[in-house]
Amino acid sequence: MEQPIRILQLGMTNNPGGVENFVINIYRNIDRNKIQFDFLLDHNAPKIAYEDEILSLGGKIYRQYYRRKEFFKKGRKSIKYFFKMHPEIKGVHMHANTLNPMFKVLQVAEKMKIPVRILHSHNSNYMKKLKIKDKIYEIYESKKLKKTVTKLIACSEEAGKWMFKKNKFIVVKNGINVKDFEFDENERKALRKKLSIENKLVIGHIGRMNYQKNPIFILEIFNEIHKMNNDAELLYIGDGELKGEIEKFMKDKNLESSVILMGKCEKVSEYYNVMDAFLFPSRFEGLGIALLEAQANGIKCYTSNRVPKETNIVGNVSYIELNKSSKEWADFIFNNKNERTNKNITDKFILSGYDIKSTVLDIEKIYLEGVNKC
Repeated sequence: MEQPIRILQLGMTNNPGGVENFVINIYRNIDRNKIQFDFLLDHNAPKIAYEDEILSLGGKIYRQYYRRKEFFKKGRKSIKYFFKMHPEIKGVHMHANTLNPMFKVLQVAEKMKIPVRILHSHNSNYMKKLKIKDKIYEIYESKKLKKTVTKLIACSEEAGKWMFKKNKFIVVKNGINVKDFEFDENERKALRKKLSIENKLVIGHIGRMNYQKNPIFILEIFNEIHKMNNDAELLYIGDGELKGEIEKFMKDKNLESSVILMGKCEKVSEYYNVMDAFLFPSRFEGLGIALLEAQANGIKCYTSNRVPKETNIVGNVSYIELNKSSKEWADFIFNNKNERTNKNITDKFILSGYDIKSTVLDIEKIYLEGVNKC
């Protein structure tokens, strides 16, 4: 039997966020008799999201990457040696929120004549302010895109234009498996009972606790909703560097008994069932996979006008100007009918191209065409 081609994935972390969910969704649904995924990580990287599942699916995880600040020469040499030791790897797919130093893996792959070399933009702004040296690195290396990369991919038009500027790119939609997120009334009742939130108005959010996701504003909006309805609860799934500020805000506003901090969860699908409304006031997004998942569950979603409009798959997303006050956001959410949509959800995802099967076919085609060209 012919061995599957192996594509090296870059960009996975221990946080089950947008990139991690995109990669594992593709991996679960791709024809693994044809294509297998391997993963290159920092030599000292912690356990990544979905690591056990990756290994069970036949993926291999290599902790052999050295950053330039550790061993400048060793880093590049170790990558070259890695490819020499693994001739079965026919492609490198780098998932990025900015053009970071791991780009050198693609550069070495080009010198080693690896046929598939993909840079994939998953965001439309910087997660944090870049240091001057990182900005210089990005400007310098971006001039090498045409030579280094065989395909530029973005999750949306905004994400592509932001990272690639005038370079030609294609959009590959972040499809999801809609069935994984279908509403389940029995699960809703059971989980609400477990969380002691029966008969509550539950506002939900899933996202990393960082600047991009605007977590303090989430709490400010919820605080205004809570003033209007003492039985309102906020279900917050995620973790991150702003957790301390969130906890301080909760304490200052006496919200500790009305906010459930779930932390990181690899399986979030069941939690959408308990929500009555989904709050997503991001400062920017490449796309926003959580919004797609919430819609697949039928939830009414409230997001900022900084989020790409193509996220409105089902028709139950409201885009609110980010410069509006938390009180204005709260009034709009509270005065809307937060009823679930259950009509033709799967058909709408298929029609829009945001179902997982369509995305997998796009990715398979890119990988196989690239390998077959050589």
